[in-house]
Amino acid sequence: MPVLNYSTSIEASRSVTEIHIMLGRAGANRVLVNFEHGEPVALIFELEHNTYLLPCRTEQVYKLIVTNPSVPKGLRTHKQALRIAWRILKDWTAAQIAIIQTNMVSADEVFMPYMIVRTDSKETMYDVYKENQKQLEEKP
Repeated sequence: MPVLNYSTSIEASRSVTEIHIMLGRAGANRVLVNFEHGEPVALIFELEHNTYLLPCRTEQVYKLIVTNPSVPKGLRTHKQALRIAWRILKDWTAAQIAIIQTNMVSADEVFMPYMIVRTDSKETMYDVYKENQKQLEEKP
């Protein structure tokens, strides 16, 4: 089965911009982009008095597309993985904002794993959860 958005030609920068606009319309006070090596790797945004860090893990998408026979060989590149990853995040964010706007859930319910709980290290609620799970597994 092909990866969602595997054939997109939409550049990551456009998807990032679309997410910015969506978050702004949903009430975000600010939206920042984190870059590594000139490529966007995460969004940090403030919504309803909390700050969230939404990562874009392009390398995981790349690992998936290079081994997926449904993805044409010409699309099995890091550049395409970046396009795919950001397009998936754009679609996911649109769906999350839709259920928030219908009052089916709150922003915290949807974005809680990405909530920054330690601003000095940009550690998220999910990071804390994973660390606690690891500590529990290490205990006899």
